[in-house]
Amino acid sequence: MGKKSKKKVTKQAAKQAANQTTGPVRAPPQATESTRPSASRASTCSNTRTRRAGMTNPFKPTTQAELEAIRSPPVTSSSELDPEKAPEDATCWICLEGPSDGNEEALRRNCACRGKNGWSHLSCLSKFCSQRSEDIWTGKRSEEGMTHLSMGRPWESCSNCKQWFSGKWRVDIAAEFKRSTEGMVNGLRVFRHVTAVAWMTKSLLSMQGSFELLIEDEFSKLFSLIEDAKAVYVHTVSNAVVDYLQASLGQLLVEAHSNYAMFISSKLTLAYQCFRGSDSEYDRMKSLYHKCRKHSKLASTVHDTLFSTMLTMDSFMNRQLEVTKVQLNAQEAGLENQFAAFFAEGKPGDDSEKKKQESREKELELLRQKYEHHRDMKIGGANVFSHGSEYLQRLIGISRHCQLDNTENTDHYLALDLALKMLRESRQVLGSIHPLHKSAKFNFGMLVTKYRRGQICGDPMKRMSPITRYEGDIDMYVLKMEDEGLIDKFGAEIAKDPEDVTLHNGALVKCVGLNKAEHLNEKRGWIAGYDDKKERHLVKFEDKSLKQALVKPANIRVLFFDDEEPDWYEKEMARAATTATEALDADEEETTRTNCLT
Repeated sequence: MGKKSKKKVTKQAAKQAANQTTGPVRAPPQATESTRPSASRASTCSNTRTRRAGMTNPFKPTTQAELEAIRSPPVTSSSELDPEKAPEDATCWICLEGPSDGNEEALRRNCACRGKNGWSHLSCLSKFCSQRSEDIWTGKRSEEGMTHLSMGRPWESCSNCKQWFSGKWRVDIAAEFKRSTEGMVNGLRVFRHVTAVAWMTKSLLSMQGSFELLIEDEFSKLFSLIEDAKAVYVHTVSNAVVDYLQASLGQLLVEAHSNYAMFISSKLTLAYQCFRGSDSEYDRMKSLYHKCRKHSKLASTVHDTLFSTMLTMDSFMNRQLEVTKVQLNAQEAGLENQFAAFFAEGKPGDDSEKKKQESREKELELLRQKYEHHRDMKIGGANVFSHGSEYLQRLIGISRHCQLDNTENTDHYLALDLALKMLRESRQVLGSIHPLHKSAKFNFGMLVTKYRRGQICGDPMKRMSPITRYEGDIDMYVLKMEDEGLIDKFGAEIAKDPEDVTLHNGALVKCVGLNKAEHLNEKRGWIAGYDDKKERHLVKFEDKSLKQALVKPANIRVLFFDDEEPDWYEKEMARAATTATEALDADEEETTRTNCLT
């Protein structure tokens, strides 16, 4: 048989298999004792029954009536907003068809798959995930680390690379997940619909600037659904299964309140950055602040009640709840750090700055704990990078909308080590076009360019300009002029001897050419101040055993790194400006809509 005919037979066989395993979800027969995992397998794998406290699987298959109750049309699939387009010879990994086979549906992916792997049609992936989700719910399929929420896992992460879906692709898949459970609004299976709507809110939050109104609507639906589901379980005869699902529902409620508080906090941060001093703006911001605190406290209250309920049910879930508590505490500390003094009644006291610094340190410590907990629990690469990015951004003073604050109490080299680690590991694990790797690039770029600025000696206006590179062969800094007066005087760029440049506080540097303090040569540190009388920089060192020292500008060199790219500064500043502008436009649209309604 020739290669061409062999390929054709293979595709036909694959298509038949896909139709059998990924077609519309029908009601499969209830698993019998012979089809359930054996005792030996249960002892070596965290399967469905052991994760459900040893209970025999009570979950019934989806009924035909529930399938017929689905009213929403399938999601229209478009790759327009995806970061990469499928090559002409790409094929769907499920049905093995592509454009060359006459299939016009867009092939899409946005995970960590590379090369020709991971491309799929949304319709094929929806059928595949529906069937796999059904198999997990009914106990026909067991996986390591399986919990009550695992039936949503096929919709959340790629079956090939095991990483989360991202971007618009993730939102479209989440919409299909929600659509597939529309008929499950009665009985125990209402939990599946609640899980789908909860994942929809999380997916929309990952693209918040584009979906603010939809996010509000989905959260409103989610809180209402959870209340309805509570009523279902309250009126069901209590047993171990019902108790377990009630506790699981409580965990989703904690996440919902926490995520909604995060969403409101993000809107509040943007409003604060754009505050022009009007009473209406202040009242709106204060309303957002109290709304955010309300949902954050509700999440903590539900969590504390839930933790005592789950203690005897599932040790893995207990560990997750412990991490959730750290996250809630970090959320409250962050809110306190940013806004407590601003909304305090009367004038802030003399100790307001001290309290703010203490609050910031508490928030950083909690974010560090959350990041390390997720690394220890090994809950997916993308999840770890997401929490690591949040910790790093607060560590180096980047707000949620890519604005820089004036925090200068950063342990610069702790931040640098983490930034380089996140940059290199995210490239290796997720790939160069993954959103979390792009976020890692942005964080690293902002860290090394944030303070890498210099003032030309003798400038009476003390204007700072970015140092874009160091020419080692001629021992010169190249500064990019931003001020119009400097551009008229020097041009767009100018090369200056290091001794003629006063560096910005926080610039990452190393010492060179010291004679009386040779032990400090090549030691890395950062600029902590400038003594005008002695004309020397105060340098604090990465090595904590070294005392800070006053060093001449001629004996200091700004650090550049191999991981940087050409025109790094321009790219990262343009990206920050674009992100902030998009967020501001979305907030102004929301304000206009609110004003029209009122």
